[in-house]
Amino acid sequence: MELNIFFIIFILIILSRFLSFLFKKINLPPVLGVILLGILIANVFSNFINKENNFEILKNFSQIGLFILIFFSGLQIDTDVIKRVGKNSILIAIGGFILPLILGYFVIYYLTKNFNISIVSALILTATSASISIMTLVKLGKLKTVEGQTIANAAIIDDVMGIIVLSVISSISNLTNFTLQTLLLNFIINISFFTLIFFVVTFLIPLLLNRLSFLKIEIIYFVGSLIFIAIFCFFGGKINFFTITSCYFAGIFISKTEYKSSIEETLSIAQIIFVSVFFVFIGFQIQFKNIDFSIIPYILVFTFIAFIGKVLGGGFFAKIVGFDIKRSFRIGCGMLPRGEMALIIASITYYYQKTQLITEKEYISVIFMVIVTMLINFHFLKLLFFEKKKLKSGERNVI
Repeated sequence: MELNIFFIIFILIILSRFLSFLFKKINLPPVLGVILLGILIANVFSNFINKENNFEILKNFSQIGLFILIFFSGLQIDTDVIKRVGKNSILIAIGGFILPLILGYFVIYYLTKNFNISIVSALILTATSASISIMTLVKLGKLKTVEGQTIANAAIIDDVMGIIVLSVISSISNLTNFTLQTLLLNFIINISFFTLIFFVVTFLIPLLLNRLSFLKIEIIYFVGSLIFIAIFCFFGGKINFFTITSCYFAGIFISKTEYKSSIEETLSIAQIIFVSVFFVFIGFQIQFKNIDFSIIPYILVFTFIAFIGKVLGGGFFAKIVGFDIKRSFRIGCGMLPRGEMALIIASITYYYQKTQLITEKEYISVIFMVIVTMLINFHFLKLLFFEKKKLKSGERNVI
């Protein structure tokens, strides 16, 4: 029996909300429950959504959810907080970016002998989920600790780097093959563009408003957001550099205005509908009957790299900037969870574009890695913060 696709979407949304609530109650990221729902449907109830047109409708809903996620990422960014983040947190974020990138590239290249797959997989491994890291620290009551603040600040910087990686990936995702020179050129262009926009938002516009007091701050930022929305609309919502960056910066500009709360409320329903379908659709790609289980060693290696890369990368730089080994290990583990950004990059490079930059093996590995890092993060940090000693008088806080 095949059900109406819109009835199915309605049921998916209801189940997604229920599972999100349930997972939150048991101290697990809500998104994890929604992904597992997609996996369950793919392997038990796939006959209800087996027609190609139904699949395309789900895919279109999912793609809208992807852009809403990116917009909300920009909406939640506080550029003033980024401006105050200390150099130590920036160095820790960079360490947590570089080691997974290097380790991921060389290990995956050794296993696949494919440059494109290796570099894309390595870039996926660099993305920490700031929302999951901060949520875990809040639940443990450790956000206000020295380590907690360092993890939160480093994770925010990591989130921004994740968006840069996403925009780079989206700019090459339609290429059958690309070279290291192409990738580096795209990185330079993206970093330059992001730096310029952050400079405009954080320094130039406030300076202009101080000089021209008759201008209203909301109008300037609102016009800026309209410009980026216009760019997004011009490119028809296709997944490329222009749509990714314009969607993100539209959110940033809106966040600086009095309209932020009303926009969040207005889009909350759209977020519930489309973002839920996005995460269900991710899980829906995992169909066990089509999987060659000989890839399990590859998945385990991929997940191990993800673990080692963040824990040692972030932890090593935490030690360099002045933390002891115990606190460095806590910070490294705090940078461990992957989430939305890794899933978005994997989705774009696997099934949203005509060209697949990764294979099913890498895609499944990413999903498994995200699930594992989400599952263990809370319990790892809970164990590491157990019987935490109070700071000695005169001990220096390093943030």
